[in-house]
Amino acid sequence: MMRTRLITTAAALAIATPAFAADLYTPQYVPPISDPVYTPAPLVVGHLMMGIGFLDIGDFSFDEASDFSDTVGVFVGAGRANINLGGSLNLQLETGGASLFNDGSSYSSIGVAGHLWTKLNSAAIGVYGGINWPTGGTIYTAGLEAEAYLGNITLGADIDYNWADPGSGDFWSGSLWADAYLNPNWRLGAEFEYLGDSVDTWIASLDTEYRFGGPISGWAEVAYAELGGGSTDAWSGMVGIRVFMDGGMSLIDHDRNVPWESGLLGPDQLGP
Repeated sequence: MMRTRLITTAAALAIATPAFAADLYTPQYVPPISDPVYTPAPLVVGHLMMGIGFLDIGDFSFDEASDFSDTVGVFVGAGRANINLGGSLNLQLETGGASLFNDGSSYSSIGVAGHLWTKLNSAAIGVYGGINWPTGGTIYTAGLEAEAYLGNITLGADIDYNWADPGSGDFWSGSLWADAYLNPNWRLGAEFEYLGDSVDTWIASLDTEYRFGGPISGWAEVAYAELGGGSTDAWSGMVGIRVFMDGGMSLIDHDRNVPWESGLLGPDQLGP
């Protein structure tokens, strides 16, 4: 799945990326009979992600000093690692950040998160929590997440609640995503996300990613958001790479062994 979010705290700029597409299917990667979804994985599987692009937003300011009523640059980065704790139980850790920049103004966010999850026969479920530090504040997050695996299709959903400090900006969010793998190393994706309460923002995105013959993939994403109950809207476009540490898995196997991106990390709705 490929997701990354530019919406953080006290207002909301967001963008999204996970996964959906045509139900094209190549039988060459039918999972083995001994395990209908998962192939054997190393004890620790992970990746590094980075991307750069633009955000075109209507008249919007995070604070008096940061007016982003124009096209701004965006940079995102993240690192994720999944540790098998024995049997079907797993712990995934991640950290990441995002930055907006334009004519001397900047807005940035960094965060950490952990996911405790288990593999089922053709699905995965988990709980997660994290802390995000956007410019001028802190956000604490706790949520639930799940994915279902239908051959070359991945369907997923999550829901979380977020506590903002300083207060008065608490909100909940929920996401739906889908990934379609046209072959084991080429994915198309889509995601829809809504952030409620004081944020009142929705984000929709489309993305694609292709893993080359080694540990590198390239990805691209476009997203559209309506912020603050429709008071303004935003477009984004990004390109980037991922560097894999997984013993040479295919993209579909890697994504099902490192399946989660938490909602409030700088990259969760801006990149894979």
